[in-house]
Amino acid sequence: MIYLFNSAIRPLYLKNVLNTLALPHGWINEYRYKLSEYVSQDIQQDLSILSKGSECLISFIDRFDSKGYEYHPLRRGTLLSHRQEDETLHLKIVLGDFVYPTDRTAWQQQLLAELASQHLAALTNADPENTHDGLYVLQGKDLLSENKAFLSGEKAWVESVVAISATTAFAKASPPPVFIRLEARREERSKKPIKPKVWEGSASYLFKPDQRCVLVVNYRFPLQRADKSAKAGLTLELGEALKSLGGANVSIDSYSNSVVVPFISKKYREDSAGTISLSDDNAKGAALTFDRPLPYQVREGGLVVKVLLLLIVYAVASAVTAVDFSKLCPFTWLGLVHAAIPKSAGGVVQAFVLFWIFRMLGKKPI
Repeated sequence: MIYLFNSAIRPLYLKNVLNTLALPHGWINEYRYKLSEYVSQDIQQDLSILSKGSECLISFIDRFDSKGYEYHPLRRGTLLSHRQEDETLHLKIVLGDFVYPTDRTAWQQQLLAELASQHLAALTNADPENTHDGLYVLQGKDLLSENKAFLSGEKAWVESVVAISATTAFAKASPPPVFIRLEARREERSKKPIKPKVWEGSASYLFKPDQRCVLVVNYRFPLQRADKSAKAGLTLELGEALKSLGGANVSIDSYSNSVVVPFISKKYREDSAGTISLSDDNAKGAALTFDRPLPYQVREGGLVVKVLLLLIVYAVASAVTAVDFSKLCPFTWLGLVHAAIPKSAGGVVQAFVLFWIFRMLGKKPI
């Protein structure tokens, strides 16, 4: 298993913890590390260790805990790809289920027993802001499969948010953080989320034209517990191909809530692609939250099959119309087939010429 850690020492990393907790199951998030300083030697020397499909565990490190660094596991993941740019290692992870230990002390001991000898990041020189503190990308055995004392799903998300919202990095963040968990569903009553499609290193939702769905925005606003008057707001942006059937604003006015936003994909549209995103509604109060847009495409289901069938029909029709029926005497269906076969090559060529003309004009059927 590949272990990835984030201590939120900088605002960008703080935001990526929020992204890790917000993005739907199956979505892709990117993590980056300075190769020579934060990646273990065995991985540095052999990047093939980072093979596609490798299981990962993404964790947050609380640098300021009174007992030293404390490690909070957040999510499982699967490595999709990696690349090295100069001295930076970029990792694309397909996010999996949320996880959180029922006994944090026992988990801490188990994790240190596995990774401390590999120089896992730890409090250095009694200075929690010391960034020369160890490694953040390491390889080790799968501790989750050996440890059954773990929550998963929504319960794990709630427990992890409660725990890390009390840490110094988030408790002192300005503006105050709002922890979001997003899900797109076919309908409000359905508990089954829509799975994104992963293709060529990116993830995207696929909607059919005129399809009704809902976006479920689950949130926790920790500041509300200390200040009941605290409020924030988010604005939902759906792009040109989707239309909201409710309000576009999400009011953050309680500690915990779940807001359902119905929307429909447009039947007639100029653009077939766009993104779903949430941004600050400063009129209602600024908030620190995730910043990853969710791409989508609107297209007919099974379009490739339909196009192939139409091409076959067009080719057959072209071959049949090229037959000299005056020579079919007497007329038989078998005779027609024999006469059309030599003409079929021309029909196939015509069909694919038509197909490529559509592509060149930008009217892409697939």
